[in-house]
Amino acid sequence: MTIKKSFKFKGVGLFSGEPVEMICEPYDLGIVFEVRGTRIPATVNYIDDNEHSYTTTLINGKRVRMTEHILSAFYGLGVNNVLIKLDKEEVPFTVNSRPFVDSINKVGVEGGKGIAYSVPSKKKFVGPNGMFMELAPHDGLFIKYILDYPNIIGSETSELEVTPKSYEKICDSRTYFSMPTNNYQYAQIRKNLKGLPEKIEDCDYISFDQEFINPPRENEISQHKIADMIGDLSLLGVRLNAKITAYKTGHWFNRYVIKQMCG
Repeated sequence: MTIKKSFKFKGVGLFSGEPVEMICEPYDLGIVFEVRGTRIPATVNYIDDNEHSYTTTLINGKRVRMTEHILSAFYGLGVNNVLIKLDKEEVPFTVNSRPFVDSINKVGVEGGKGIAYSVPSKKKFVGPNGMFMELAPHDGLFIKYILDYPNIIGSETSELEVTPKSYEKICDSRTYFSMPTNNYQYAQIRKNLKGLPEKIEDCDYISFDQEFINPPRENEISQHKIADMIGDLSLLGVRLNAKITAYKTGHWFNRYVIKQMCG
C-alpha cells in the first residue's frame, strides 16, 4: 500500500534547529529515505546502532535521524511503500505522529497490504534491569506495553490491536524528555538539541524533572511507547503478525529484538 499522491511537510530539525523540508511520494519498493540523492531503505540492515534514544538509518556516511514518528505513522495507517525525500539528515521534529497522520489522510492511501511475517512460536528477549519483549503468534499486530519508572512517571499499561482506526487513537500521544526545570541547564541541553524552544515553558511535549511541565494524559506515555515501537518494528520491512508484551523497552532494545528476529 502507498499514498495516492505526494505531499510536502515542512518543519524544524531537532538536532540542527534548521528548517527541514520533507516530500513523500508514491512508491512501490518499500519505505525508502532519500537524502540529497542518496537512498537509504528503512530496514534493519541500515540501522545506526550508535543512536540509543532515537532511531536513525545510515548508509555511506549519509543518515536520517528521528525516523520513528514518520515510520510509525505510515505503518499505523497501513502504508508499506513510500519514498521520503529530505533536504537535511533528519525528519522534521514533531512531538507525536499526529501531523504525519493528518498529512497521509489528506492525500489518502491505495493498494494491497503487502508481505507479512508471522511469528511462528512464543519467544522472549530479555534486557537489563528487567526489561523484556515477548512475542507470540497472532493474526495481526497486538502490543501491550508496561511502563514502570522509579520517578514521577510511575507505572502505567496500554494495549493496542494495531489497525488504522485504532492507531488514530494513540498518534496524539506526545514524546517526553527528562528535562531540568532550571532554565540555565535547559539552555545547555539546547546546544545539542537546537530545535527545542528557547524557553522550557514553551515546550509542547511532556517534560519532567521533579515535576511535570505539560503533564501527561492518562496512559499517554505508555501509548507513546507503543507508537514508537510501531515505528521501530516497521524496520523489519514487512508487516508483522505477533502478540507483543513489552516491559520498559526503548528504541535501542526494540531494534535489538528486530535484529535478532532477522538473524
